[in-house]
Amino acid sequence: MSHEEDSRDPNPAPDPSGASRSKSRGQVWRDFLEPPKQDHGRTLALRPRSKYSTHSHPENQGSQSEERSAPRVLVERDGDRIRFPESLGAPKEKFDVICTPGRPRDATVRLNLGVFHDLDDELEEFNRYVRRGEFGTARAFFDEHLLAHIAYPWVFVQYAEMLFEMGDYKSLLQLNAEPVFRLTQFGNRHEDVEAMRRLEINWRLLKASSLCHSQHELQPVLDEVCQPHEIIPVSANLGSTEVRIICLAMNLMSVTDRGNAGVTALPSDLADWGNWSRLYQELQAQGRIWDFRDLFTTACVCFGITSAEEQFFGLGTIVESLRDDWPPLGDDDESSLLARLDIFATMALLSVNQVKVESLTETYLYLAGPQAEALITLFPHLVKSRPFLRFIIAQSSISLRRGKRSQLAYDYLADFPGLGVFPLGIDTPYYVPVGMENPGWEPPDLPESSFEPLEMALNAAKELKDYRMQALCIKELALRSREPSKYFEDLGRLQTETQDDMEGYLTTCLARYLIKKDKESKAKLLRDLNDLGAWQAPSNLVSPSKACARDIIKRALSSSHPTYTAQSVEAGLRYYQWLPEPFQGFIDEHVERPRPRPSTPTSHLFEQPRPSVPKRQPSFERRSNDIPTYYMHDVALPLIRSRRERQSTPPLEEQSHVVESDLIDIEADPRRLSSSAPPRGNVTSRPIVEDEARSKEHEIIDPLD
Repeated sequence: MSHEEDSRDPNPAPDPSGASRSKSRGQVWRDFLEPPKQDHGRTLALRPRSKYSTHSHPENQGSQSEERSAPRVLVERDGDRIRFPESLGAPKEKFDVICTPGRPRDATVRLNLGVFHDLDDELEEFNRYVRRGEFGTARAFFDEHLLAHIAYPWVFVQYAEMLFEMGDYKSLLQLNAEPVFRLTQFGNRHEDVEAMRRLEINWRLLKASSLCHSQHELQPVLDEVCQPHEIIPVSANLGSTEVRIICLAMNLMSVTDRGNAGVTALPSDLADWGNWSRLYQELQAQGRIWDFRDLFTTACVCFGITSAEEQFFGLGTIVESLRDDWPPLGDDDESSLLARLDIFATMALLSVNQVKVESLTETYLYLAGPQAEALITLFPHLVKSRPFLRFIIAQSSISLRRGKRSQLAYDYLADFPGLGVFPLGIDTPYYVPVGMENPGWEPPDLPESSFEPLEMALNAAKELKDYRMQALCIKELALRSREPSKYFEDLGRLQTETQDDMEGYLTTCLARYLIKKDKESKAKLLRDLNDLGAWQAPSNLVSPSKACARDIIKRALSSSHPTYTAQSVEAGLRYYQWLPEPFQGFIDEHVERPRPRPSTPTSHLFEQPRPSVPKRQPSFERRSNDIPTYYMHDVALPLIRSRRERQSTPPLEEQSHVVESDLIDIEADPRRLSSSAPPRGNVTSRPIVEDEARSKEHEIIDPLD
């Protein structure tokens, strides 16, 4: 019998008196264990047959005589030990052993037990490497200690998590889950079935998130997304698997929120997901700081810092929480120190594009400083880890944005008639032209010494095999370089050949339009954009707005009539229905359409917050598959900042800052545009000559689908 059967369905205990509960069973066991009365020199046993359970039935009367006359099989006897031949199959009926004190017998019973190797220590060590970002070491450790057990669902999902965290979408999508979830049998206990269900949901959400990166069609992603009722409401007693499921689902909200998705949308209000205050208390009581880190930072990305703090801490803040509830346990508390540094560095990057950089980003970095110093002193080998590299990048990103008229390093794009798209977080901006105009690439003036920390971080990320951090460092280096062509080439090679991050590669190609001036480089960019493929159904795209931008740029690169300024914009008309309202307004401004036009100029404004959503600070938007630029463990966590009113003409030189009263706070969930597609970045549009009557120009969100 199997171990599962033996432990899950035990037979009733024998009567202490020795009396048989079942007379037929007792008779059968006496036939096996007691010697015949007429022959004391040997032990005989009947061959087990399934007819024992039915031979008294009337239909079997004809076979009873045959069974009685069947020859008895001699059983080997060794003293008082009785052994049954291996050729005798185990009886199909389960029997109770009847112990008779007056007739003791020593019987040997063969049991086949399903035993699973205890992998807790190996998995703990493996996850420690992943948390540090040491993916090369983690992969080597897995190959040596865990690869033989990859058919076990828990091990399989842990390996897929590692691939997703490091940004290796190509390897993740090559995994075959069929033998793991379809062919593995774990009994019928409710606990086993539920555990398998959770692990399979975890795997499918990982696959959906990777598909958002590796290809552009929406339906394959939706095929893997779970229904809200499978994970909501969030229980206060969450295991680590459930934590990962919730984080992945939050980042996929925007694809389920599309009007054409055909699936039930996940809640857009954090309060509708569950009782976060109670869950926080449970995590704090259990000392699970990394699970808390995952949930809280993901909630900040998807719902905004203010909303996340209200739901988790009530009137408290993340700073107070880490100070009061998660104090270091000692000088040897490596895990807690890394987690605290990671949280502060992540929060700094979340707020890097806020209007008041000094009051948020620098506050978080100031609090992260002592954690970084302690790490250098106590654990110098962890300087080469993802949390520490994230801290370095956060420090460098502030210097790039400080001193600008807005906190966006490339805000000069707003002075041109097209759309200047500023991805929220650390990513490359791109420009959607009206005709064939090209604003060019004008980075801020920064000293060469500002490159050194990022180059060191890039080299460290390469050693760690951390593809996401590599991409992040290359983007930040390109943003401050006056000749970024080499960085764009390196970034494109990493995204296409190593990661299979085609969504990221599309953004890279769109940004390259700003640096392509000569005929040869434009032709090369046009070929690369065409190689991304033809997208037949705009409704079935993960990112309709980027697809629209691609087609408009393709038209601008191939156009031979620069005087016809509206020609390039017309290439985006087929995406019109699937674009957010601000992007639709941009097209309306520059393309004559047969449909009625609004009587008042289109204003790039957000809808007002819905009553059910509490007021919050400018929210931090994240793309559906991780999905704003980076997954929650990545540093580039896009931020939707407050929009400010700007004049239609370029501001004067003395306008080096923005008065707070000039800001329009975005308090609603940034995904809730009138269109069903979520935003992706900040987009600015400057009216052309015929639209100069407009008195204001507003930043809008890049429709990140």
